[in-house]
Amino acid sequence: MSHVAKPLPDLSHPDFLPYWQACQESRLVVQSCPTCLTVRWPPRPSCRVCGAQAITWSEVSGFGSLYSWTTIGHPYDPAFEDEVPYTVGVVELYEPAGIRFLGRILHDEGPLTIGDPCRVEFVRVDVDLQLPVWRHVPL
Repeated sequence: MSHVAKPLPDLSHPDFLPYWQACQESRLVVQSCPTCLTVRWPPRPSCRVCGAQAITWSEVSGFGSLYSWTTIGHPYDPAFEDEVPYTVGVVELYEPAGIRFLGRILHDEGPLTIGDPCRVEFVRVDVDLQLPVWRHVPL
């Protein structure tokens, strides 16, 4: 059994702070530009389209489709030794279109297929952190 601490995100990074606060409330949010309405992920201090520095955060449904995935069978980081095998993937949200999240894919035994539906869930890591994970929704 591994006793190595897992790497955790920097919860104080100003670009991501509203995102982590929303995760604590089991909500998935993305940034958007109030000037040109471009939705963006990952967060940035300014809009890549118009350069505006104004930022708004919008809650999204957390439903999408499996864009890609891999199953990790070898613990490249000793902190994950007890969890192999596990699946990591990219989920493309249905809305807003084009936004993709990387994360753990939770699924029952059986094959995964590109395009399979997924929905976000939140897993508590400690008192200050909930991480989004993606639940495979079988057809």
